Amino acid sequence: MRNVNYLLRNGFHELLERIFSQTGISIGHSPYKYLIITLVLSLLSIGILNISFAQKLQDGFTSRYSRSHLEEKIFFEFHSTTPTQTERFVALIKDINGNNLMEKDMLSEVMRFHKFLQYSFNVSVNGVNYTYGDFCDGFCDINKGFYEIVNAIKYENSSFQKSGKYSGRYILSWPKSYKYGFEFNVAMHLFGAKLKSNFSSIKNDFNRIENVEMIALHFYANYPNDNITNIVTEWEQAVYDYLKSGQIKNDFPSLDVNVLGDKILGREIIRGGLSLLPYLVMGFILTLIFVFVCVMISTPVQRLKFSINKPLIVFGIVISPILAVTTTFGIVGFLQLPIYPIQFVIPFLILAIGVDDAFLILHSWNRLYPKIEKLSGKKKIEIIPNMIQEVLEEIGPSITITSLTNVIAFGVGSTMSTPAIQLFCMSAMLAMIIDFIYELTFFTSLLVIAEKLQISSCAGELSQVDPRDNQKYNANMESNIILLKKEDIYKNDNRIEKRIMKSYCHLLTSNIFRLLILIVMIIFIFFSILGTLKIEPVINSQQIIPSDSLLQRTDRLFEKYTWKEYELLTVILNNPPNISSVDGLEKLKTIVRKFETIPQALGNISTFIFLNDFETYLHTIRAMSMYLVDINFSIDYLPEFLEDLPHWKMGVKMRNKTILDKISFQTGYFNSSTWIDRANLMLKWREVADMFPENNVTIYCENSPIFEGIFNLKYNTLQTVIITLICMFIVCIFFVPSFAGVISAVVAITSISFGVFGFLYWWNLNLDPVSMSAIVMSIGFSVDYTAHVAYHYQKMCSVIFYYPSVSTYRDIVIIRLYHTLDAVAWPMLQAASSTMICFIPVLFTSDYTPTVFLRTITLVIGWGIFHGLAILPTLLAIFPESWYCIKQVSTQSGNTKGSIDIFKINKDEDTNLLKNTTNLKSIYSLNLIFDENFLSGDLKNVDTFSDTSSQDIDNMIEKRNNNNSSPLCNSQDDSGLGSDQQS
Repeated sequence: MRNVNYLLRNGFHELLERIFSQTGISIGHSPYKYLIITLVLSLLSIGILNISFAQKLQDGFTSRYSRSHLEEKIFFEFHSTTPTQTERFVALIKDINGNNLMEKDMLSEVMRFHKFLQYSFNVSVNGVNYTYGDFCDGFCDINKGFYEIVNAIKYENSSFQKSGKYSGRYILSWPKSYKYGFEFNVAMHLFGAKLKSNFSSIKNDFNRIENVEMIALHFYANYPNDNITNIVTEWEQAVYDYLKSGQIKNDFPSLDVNVLGDKILGREIIRGGLSLLPYLVMGFILTLIFVFVCVMISTPVQRLKFSINKPLIVFGIVISPILAVTTTFGIVGFLQLPIYPIQFVIPFLILAIGVDDAFLILHSWNRLYPKIEKLSGKKKIEIIPNMIQEVLEEIGPSITITSLTNVIAFGVGSTMSTPAIQLFCMSAMLAMIIDFIYELTFFTSLLVIAEKLQISSCAGELSQVDPRDNQKYNANMESNIILLKKEDIYKNDNRIEKRIMKSYCHLLTSNIFRLLILIVMIIFIFFSILGTLKIEPVINSQQIIPSDSLLQRTDRLFEKYTWKEYELLTVILNNPPNISSVDGLEKLKTIVRKFETIPQALGNISTFIFLNDFETYLHTIRAMSMYLVDINFSIDYLPEFLEDLPHWKMGVKMRNKTILDKISFQTGYFNSSTWIDRANLMLKWREVADMFPENNVTIYCENSPIFEGIFNLKYNTLQTVIITLICMFIVCIFFVPSFAGVISAVVAITSISFGVFGFLYWWNLNLDPVSMSAIVMSIGFSVDYTAHVAYHYQKMCSVIFYYPSVSTYRDIVIIRLYHTLDAVAWPMLQAASSTMICFIPVLFTSDYTPTVFLRTITLVIGWGIFHGLAILPTLLAIFPESWYCIKQVSTQSGNTKGSIDIFKINKDEDTNLLKNTTNLKSIYSLNLIFDENFLSGDLKNVDTFSDTSSQDIDNMIEKRNNNNSSPLCNSQDDSGLGSDQQS
């Protein structure tokens, strides 16, 4: 039964150790083969040349399966086009001094600017010059409403000068104006409009508009093929560069113009992402310097001295993650997946994580190196494969769990329906996998090559070695065993850092410290939960635009004027009622009225539907009829109406010229200056649309996908966090085969994750797609600071019974904590420092995305170190030993109650354990501090232990089992709550 339990708890771990053992041997013998394989794989990096950016970057942060995308599809089908074939470009124009744009001179200047852009401003593409008029197609007259305003003022003023009164042909108002009694939209052009308060008292006046602060001119285009797409893109870029260069000040000195278009927005976002490259280079250089310093001070041989192996080691540490990044983006290029700017953060993440894994490998190598220090150069080279085997056996499972959890975290994130987040997580996940492989193949191979070169360069080393040392260390070479003398074991234990660590481990097990940790955790959890509850989902377009972009000002103008004064909503009736009947006509008017009476609606003055003009049209026909024939309201007259007023063809779709197939109308809303207000307004629109299922009503607003993303953010984030934590729990079960270890690790991971989530709020950040990606990343990163500790603490279970001199359970815990922290504390601090150093250059950019990741990384590192070196060790030490190790009960003679021996040694099993040289190798490779009496007694001569007879081993084990002073058979309860007086 014990063997079954052992296999269940340790089988997977031992399988993993065997895999890494064979991998280490193979790399140690053939490092150049693995180096070449890695370099060949890295040739995939040339796929970077095929990388293409997403056409509509802003759509990458909304779900492709959302209702808003269905609404968008229906809208563009109504207009016989597609979202990807319609380009929207707008120019927002103000007077440079803030004067009234309704003045005649200002209107003329704005018109001159429009004609300049439409007919004069050209861009050269493939040697051919193009103006907007060459590709505007069906949108050439999109600014007809503005021209009607200009024509109205000219015509009516001319009429007044001739006859002393206005003609009455035009009535200018806001949001709609009239020509011959037929309405046209001016709200899409005029913003900051102020109407005359005393208009009713002014006779023969046609203009009700007193002041206008901003005029919007629209430049839409269809691009059905790549050639037109390229022309549109280059034209937008040329206009943007024209404004950015300041040339407009010479051509139109009285105008302040800002523009925004889909293509230029995409290019600016990409520019913002590419602007991170200099910071990445600086981060790489700083990381390189830090790694070099760490290698210089941590190398056990020739510390603080330059040697040939150190540059190679440093090169391997920093180049492995860089190759992983280039390979990843190369694969993305070959797969022709679009790139979003958020993916430019991946190099920082992989560089940080890759360096972390390399530090663990190097630290393990440095801990083992003193064991072969006295060997000759030839023997050192021969034993290097065994050294790499030892390193990967010890560190392989540890870096596997961190890499696997990071992969899982980003894997869960890639299931999200937002394209940008999906591709970011997929790319990060792929980069994690490749980096894990490269750390084993590229860095480890370079480590082997570097050490061999260093050993070979020391020509005089062999002559300086005592032949007796060579003979002693080589006695068991055939069995690949590295044995230590007693003085080697104690060799480094009196260093100041070791003494500090021992004192710290005593502190961790004290009840006062545990109480202090409890108080700190209560405060920490309180603020984490409070911040998590307070954080609000927000999407702001200014966050994805570079801080130095001219589009920032344009976006602020949209927020101040467009969204606040006139938020346009398009409503489509896919199955309209029969308006030829009284009931059908009333039903249509009811639907329109419902949308006009929603809170924040401008009302019927902002509604544009063919119905109003159609009724006016029928009335006009009736009035013009010679016989005053009574013309009933019927769609029979609709085709003729659409021919006379063709602009309404965009709002009415007929089938066979007799059946009203679909209807579209527009209405306006105001006072929604924030994104959350506008998102809530969208919900009200949908509520009204859902009230008429028989008419299949669809609402469309071009920003609806973003609004919808706001409401899904919190749910998607919470769902992703929960799924990821469950995956972390499952992974920990395999790698940390004990209930206490798994629970402790998962609690720590959860605590760190919610700490990051909650404290992002206290750091003035909200929940958006970028911070959601950072939170997903933080869960994977948090494992780096918890799994190593839990894994190594569990690993101590198999060797603790080699300490016969300890007398209390607290001593056992202190020993386990000491060796756990000795294995992971320094690499953990190095990893944290290197990660922060890598991100230091990001402090000098004000762009939103890198700032979010910097703050998230800072929180992960801060809370990770706090949990990994304080919270988790304290928690692990509280649980009883039986929760970590197999516990058996044996009844000793003369004792009816029996005594509990956590490691009751089975003679046959443990005789084989001690006789098995592989097991001895793993025990000694941990560099434990064995009890001097034990070593001076039964195991004093470790060099000849393998020659000890079976009977001698049996006697030694029997003697140990009958020793009542064993700390593992003490009468103290193993609750882990030993008093401070115990030492």
